[in-house]
Amino acid sequence: MKKMMLNLILASVFLVVWAPKAFAVGELQLPTISQISTEQYDRFNYFFLNDQENLLVADYYDYYYSDKDKLKIVKASQGTTLQSFDTENFYYFTANDSNTYFVAISRNSVNMDIFNSFGEKVFYGNEIPFKDEVFSDFGHPEFIPNTNILVMTTNGSTKLVGFDVDKQQIVFYRNIPQMSGMALSSNYIAISGGDNTVNIYDTNGEYIDTILSDMNINTVKFTADGKKLVLGGDADQLSLYDVDQAFTKIDLPSTQFKTYPGWVFNYIDIDKSGKYLVAITSGNYYSSGGSFIMFDFKTGQQIYTNLDYLNDIKKTAISSDGKYILVDGNVYSGKNLIKRVTQVSIPSKYLEIQLGSKTDLSLLGVLADGTTSEIKTGITWATSDFNVAYLLSGKLVAQKIGSFDLKAKYLGFDVKSTVQVIDTLAPVKPVVNQVSDKDNMVTGQAEPESTIEVKVSGSVIGTEAAGQDGNYKVTIPVQTAGMVLEVIATDAVGNESEGTIVQVIDKTAPSFLTVDVVSDKSKEITGKTEPGATVSLLIGTKINTAEADTNGNYKVVIPILKAGTKLIVAAKDTAGNVSAAKSITVLDKTAPVTPTVITISDQTKLVTGKVEAGSIVTVTIGTKRYVAKADTKGNYKVTIPVQKAGIKVIVTAKDTAENVSVAKSMTVIDKTAPLAPKIKTTVKSTTKEVTGTAEAYSTITVKVGSKVIGTAKADSKGNFKVKIKAQKRKTVLSVIATDKAKNVSKVVIVRVK
Repeated sequence: MKKMMLNLILASVFLVVWAPKAFAVGELQLPTISQISTEQYDRFNYFFLNDQENLLVADYYDYYYSDKDKLKIVKASQGTTLQSFDTENFYYFTANDSNTYFVAISRNSVNMDIFNSFGEKVFYGNEIPFKDEVFSDFGHPEFIPNTNILVMTTNGSTKLVGFDVDKQQIVFYRNIPQMSGMALSSNYIAISGGDNTVNIYDTNGEYIDTILSDMNINTVKFTADGKKLVLGGDADQLSLYDVDQAFTKIDLPSTQFKTYPGWVFNYIDIDKSGKYLVAITSGNYYSSGGSFIMFDFKTGQQIYTNLDYLNDIKKTAISSDGKYILVDGNVYSGKNLIKRVTQVSIPSKYLEIQLGSKTDLSLLGVLADGTTSEIKTGITWATSDFNVAYLLSGKLVAQKIGSFDLKAKYLGFDVKSTVQVIDTLAPVKPVVNQVSDKDNMVTGQAEPESTIEVKVSGSVIGTEAAGQDGNYKVTIPVQTAGMVLEVIATDAVGNESEGTIVQVIDKTAPSFLTVDVVSDKSKEITGKTEPGATVSLLIGTKINTAEADTNGNYKVVIPILKAGTKLIVAAKDTAGNVSAAKSITVLDKTAPVTPTVITISDQTKLVTGKVEAGSIVTVTIGTKRYVAKADTKGNYKVTIPVQKAGIKVIVTAKDTAENVSVAKSMTVIDKTAPLAPKIKTTVKSTTKEVTGTAEAYSTITVKVGSKVIGTAKADSKGNFKVKIKAQKRKTVLSVIATDKAKNVSKVVIVRVK
């Protein structure tokens, strides 16, 4: 509406309580670009001139006459005054679309000034005669769009007149009910009566119809194209009427053109392009001030801006396409309106979500410029079935297969979509705990309540369901070490996980360990155990090791050890399992050294000598054996019968390990002196040969004193002949026989005769 309507000044009577507004994340920021200066402390009023760049501003006192009242043209983008008009004490004002006439009517409706574009008064007066009538007490002036016909009330707002400013004459008049507001289009005049009625006239003042509203009306406004009439009053929703359909009321959804619950509309303005509607809304029908609210006129959706938080405002206006928005004395830029959200939807990617998923939600917003934007904040989300899906810390958690409605509220938009919770994802690979060759159960964790299968070479050997916590236990036959198991989880809808491969580990110690005989001659220890096992040999504090071959044979190199040495042998398989240890004693496989034997003579009754301590000494004579045990020092004594010289005696020693020494062969030596020779010859001083008998083969020696004077050997029969030199009478000859064993007979004394 181009003129300023008189606000009901009842603020001193009614206390206005402003309802709190919630902060809207995502609201548009409309920056301040200028400010209209005022010389009055009370208020000022304005509307956009037809060029939509400049304002006609009334700067006046609201209650008193003042010579400081100003009517001026102000450049919106700068807030600067372009032109002033010489008028005072005015209250009503307007201008035609071509900006060739500017009207100011005094506060007491007595005088009306009309100026041309140069600021010159082309009309001044307090009454207009017409036919037999005189019209005065002017009010509510408004030009019919694109004409110079000024429509106003006269005579205490009981008559409606049309005044041709060019001709300065009245072109129509008619009686009307009491009025509180007026709106004009090119074809119609709408007059509100301060109650729930709006009377419709054509631009010739002819009555057409009366609109009966369901609210008491505060404000009326035609769209610039004249096709819609908008009413606001003591309801929290505006009413729209289709002019072309005989002012039929348009059935609006409950969310369109809606202010805060219980609030009312005190004033509205619609931009010339028909895109936006701005309004003052308050919690009281009689309030002189209120809060700013803005709508997308095509959709009826509220446009949330930073201006929504301004309170106790008394005037607002908007230029074409929302370029400038005025709230009291501040001019804001509407350049960001092109980035407002005009439509929101729940993206299709949320229409199917995976069971168990935790999804960050956002809306898809369509902006006024046709682009789209992802909206993440300022959204209120809800689900219709929290058993299927619920919201947690801003995420949508899908906990059960099924469907539910996902609902979102954002900046006045309410949207919802039906979402399916599906399960097309295979369960994650099961976690499998270690399985050994002693276990009859496979355990681990998998998707809760999934079915767990354990397979060997593709064949199922065990199956069980995981618990609600995902833990599972599957009974299986005990498997051999190295066996490969595959564990698979299948969920309730048949999705099968990737198999977890696990190899049965060896927890069984090597089952056998043989150790071949270890003797005091051994340089290595041999035996059999589990193939590949490491055999360890403990000798005192030293450990020798070797690895068994593929057949389980092993050889551990050792130094020559004493018989009786204790060895500890154990085998550790490739899995680290250790067999039971075996204790081995080094066996005595070394024969005793050949016994030493004291000479055995044909007089000997005890065979003696030295040998390995404790060994058994055996003396063999012919077929007979004589045995005795060596003492701790190795001395032995074996009783035998006296043997003839020349008899073979075999002496052996056998130790406690049954090792038999190399035999010691002894010949019984002759220790028996021959019998004294028998002299047959009578030895004279002339005798040169001594004869006689002695032990066969013995050597006969004839001596004189210590001098041997002759020797000879007895024959096999013992006869001997010893040649000597003739000896003097009475020479004493000594004759002895010496056997092969050097045994010497008794001396036979012979005196030479």
